Amino acid sequence: MSAECIDICERHGFTARLGSILVYRGAVRAEIGDSEGFPDMRRGIDLWQQTSRGLHLTQYLSELASCLLHYNQTTEADNVLQSAEEIIRNTEERSHVSEVNRLRGRLYELRRDDQNASTCYHQALEWSRRQQARLFELRATINLARLWRKQGKGADARDLLAPICGWFTEGSDVPDLKEARALLDDLA
Repeated sequence: MSAECIDICERHGFTARLGSILVYRGAVRAEIGDSEGFPDMRRGIDLWQQTSRGLHLTQYLSELASCLLHYNQTTEADNVLQSAEEIIRNTEERSHVSEVNRLRGRLYELRRDDQNASTCYHQALEWSRRQQARLFELRATINLARLWRKQGKGADARDLLAPICGWFTEGSDVPDLKEARALLDDLA
């Protein structure tokens, strides 16, 4: 299906949409271990930048950083996050501040800097709550709860995670919610 969408976008000159499709197709490919995922994402980001003047670019940079962190490619993930942070500093784009903070926290955690990771996760929680972005709040909560479990603060992690899991009455098959509930079960 993505190939058909890509073909339509290329034939009709929908460059921005083509960029968006490539980013998400690349993210899926990267998640399943397909080596072509990262080139797709990079090409998609380049195309998006050419036509969108950077609007919502942090969304796509977050996707790329997330995939890079999944494969422990911390140096490139750091560069991508720095680009997203620069956009946030220099523009009024705030839609993915929470996600950028969470991913920065994940990067710190992979580098064994739990103190800075915790700070970033708390910042992500603060932003997501301010924006009422439940999915981003769920993701930040999962990361902070995992960090606390690792630090021997299982009860605190459970107390943090249980209320947010209770908010969701639908979408129990969503991967983030499955992950949160599995972690909550593990903490019980």
